[in-house]
Amino acid sequence: MDYKKKVNADAVEVALDLQLEINRLKDGYEKMTDNQQREVDLKVAEIESVLTPLRKTMINVTEASSADNLQVLGQEYLDSQRQDLGEEEYDIAIGNHDPKRSRKGFYPEIKDDVHFYEMDTDIDPDLPLIIAADYQASISPICVTQFAKLPGQSFETLNFVRQVYEEQPKGLEDACNSFIMKMSGHRDKTVYYVHDSTAIGKNPFGKTYAQLVIETLTAGGWCVIPIYTFKPPSHGVKFERIKKLHKNTDPVEAPLIRFNRKYNDCLITSMDRSLAITTGGETKKDKHLEYTNRYPDYPQRYATHFSDVHDQIVWGTHVLKSVPITTRGSRFVGAIR
Repeated sequence: MDYKKKVNADAVEVALDLQLEINRLKDGYEKMTDNQQREVDLKVAEIESVLTPLRKTMINVTEASSADNLQVLGQEYLDSQRQDLGEEEYDIAIGNHDPKRSRKGFYPEIKDDVHFYEMDTDIDPDLPLIIAADYQASISPICVTQFAKLPGQSFETLNFVRQVYEEQPKGLEDACNSFIMKMSGHRDKTVYYVHDSTAIGKNPFGKTYAQLVIETLTAGGWCVIPIYTFKPPSHGVKFERIKKLHKNTDPVEAPLIRFNRKYNDCLITSMDRSLAITTGGETKKDKHLEYTNRYPDYPQRYATHFSDVHDQIVWGTHVLKSVPITTRGSRFVGAIR
């Protein structure tokens, strides 16, 4: 969720002024007489009677740049990061800037006014879900999607309805359990699990990642239908095919792809910041910010992991067409957060 939109600047300013007044009153408190201290205590209590309830409902977002920690990090570190990352990535990872979308994006056809919506009632409880995951040590992201007709819509779309993830020290099994908890109110316990050859590698517990997902969800009461998509396509092929699918505006040609902005902030940011680079004449997704040893300060929930999960689902649903589309009127439920 984008908490910036929930910030009440006037309330923040009032709270700051009140706190500064408390600080002013308490300045030199230990040197005051008992009567002076009692007078200050009464004034502070009066101010806090206003400030405390204000704080309980107030949201404030403060974004700090790594340059604010110059004395700790050192200028040499910041200079080396600028050289390694380039200006745009440096602004994001070190300067903590929040760009709308990368200038050289891997998803150039994504449009704010076309692909995004914000609502709580976008999940049909009586239709199956579709998921995919990424298999990393740093983060275990899962995208939750569904073929359904959104309220007021006459045709099915592929809707990215929710995101689930766990970061180190938690892992894939924890993310699956988070999915089970988040979607506990879903009546149709059928889930199509889209996965490619990257899920066949064994995790540290001796099972493949795919086995771990299937067993965990099955134990949680879900009927898991595995959708195996084999070896992932090359970045160049994936770039062109997905670009065409995002550009499509004809629901007869292929189901349109939509994203609930309210509940997919990490996925959308991951896609927004995914860069397209050209290597050897081929377009590739720039994944260097996934290297946590080199970029330990970069939030992995905003790296390209979530965007890779999106790619897996779209490849399975739209390119291979391995997941059936249920055609009927959809019934929607309230918020599943």
